[in-house]
Amino acid sequence: MRKRLVGLVLVIALAAPFAAVAKETYYQPGNVVPSIGVGAGFGWGLTLSAYPGVEVMLLKFKIANTVPIDIGVAAKGLFGFSTYFGYSFVHLGVGGFGVIHWGPRGMDWDVKWLDNFDFWWGIGIAVTGHIPAAYWTYGLVNFATTAGVNYFLNDRFALTFAGSYWGYGGGYVGILYKLGKGEALVK
Repeated sequence: MRKRLVGLVLVIALAAPFAAVAKETYYQPGNVVPSIGVGAGFGWGLTLSAYPGVEVMLLKFKIANTVPIDIGVAAKGLFGFSTYFGYSFVHLGVGGFGVIHWGPRGMDWDVKWLDNFDFWWGIGIAVTGHIPAAYWTYGLVNFATTAGVNYFLNDRFALTFAGSYWGYGGGYVGILYKLGKGEALVK
C-alpha cells in the first residue's frame, strides 16, 4: 500500500507541470468534419488507397477539468488498388467508427507549438470486399481501426497523417475541413 501511495504521489508530481485548464478545442458537438486521404498499404502486395469520410462530433468533456476530450462518430469509405504476385485487386469498403480526440489547444501551458495538433483514434466495424472476389481470403465484415494526428492550419482546415487497418494495414495523408464553430478562443 505504501509503495502505491509513493508511486501515485510521484506520478502527480511529475504530471503537475503539464496539467492545465482547457479553455477551448477545435470541436463542438454538432460539428460536421468531411475528410479525404490517400495512401499506401501492405499485406496484399502494394496497395494504393483513398479514404473519404465524414465525422459528426457528439460529445465533449474534460478529464479532471484539465484534459479536453472530444468524441464523434465517423463513416469512412475505402477504395484501393493492389497488386500481388501478378494479380490485381480493387478493394472497396465502408465502415462506421467511434472516434476520440485529444488536442492540447487551449491548455494553460507554455508549449504553444503543440496547439495546432489534434491526436485521434477510431475503432469500428467495416464491410470490405474486392474484385475479383475469387481470391478473397479475409472476411467481408472486419474489425477496423484508424488513428492519427491532424495538424490545423486554421480553425477549420487541417492536414491529416493516419494509419488504418481494414483487414489489411496502411497509412495515409489527407485533409479535413470542419463545418461549424469551435469554442471561442480565450486570450
